Amino acid sequence: MFFDGGSIGVEIGHSGFMGSENLFLNCFWLSCSTAGLLTSNANALQQTVIGGNFQGCNRAIFAGAGSVPTIHGVGFQTSADCDIYTGSLSDNAMSVQACRSESVNFINNAGGQSLHVAGCSHVGSTNGFFLQQPGGFAVISACISNLGNVVPTLWATMRVENSWFKRDDWLSLDATHLWWRPNNTRSFCLELENVTGGATEIRRQRLVTADAQTITTLNYQVA
Repeated sequence: MFFDGGSIGVEIGHSGFMGSENLFLNCFWLSCSTAGLLTSNANALQQTVIGGNFQGCNRAIFAGAGSVPTIHGVGFQTSADCDIYTGSLSDNAMSVQACRSESVNFINNAGGQSLHVAGCSHVGSTNGFFLQQPGGFAVISACISNLGNVVPTLWATMRVENSWFKRDDWLSLDATHLWWRPNNTRSFCLELENVTGGATEIRRQRLVTADAQTITTLNYQVA
């Protein structure tokens, strides 16, 4: 299916009721000013997107209420805000695998869903974010990003492994370009293993904090 133009390509659960268990296989969304795919109530659950492409949308996949737990093998280009956005927690989880993003910003997990991102490439044209994770749990594995950073805040608990982020400021404390930002009011933990950021290789490192100011580094080894 080809969904071209308009505000929303596909809105699931617009009436406020139901809309669960849909599969989108090798579909194409183009120039949707709000979102390509939007879920709009708590019962719009278990949407699956496999293959296909989103191009020139504001947000490509917008899990507003409900869930889009499976996003595999999807291509994204030039999303204005970001490719994937979660708007609610609702005890949901999301798996993003084998996707390619050519947008500036890849995933904004604003809802703080449990998130697994694996085998994805992010080749935006300017500095942006690979993942914003304001709370909750996330794992990034075997991914590569040219100009994206990762920003876990509040009480985020994250693990990044076997991945490459090419920005030199991947672990900068500069307020404008942060790879991680301990803007905490609660405990925070970031584990890194076999991660390359810019020209630096980190074999194993854990960053933890119990308050907004004190950061403790454990198990640190640089090749």
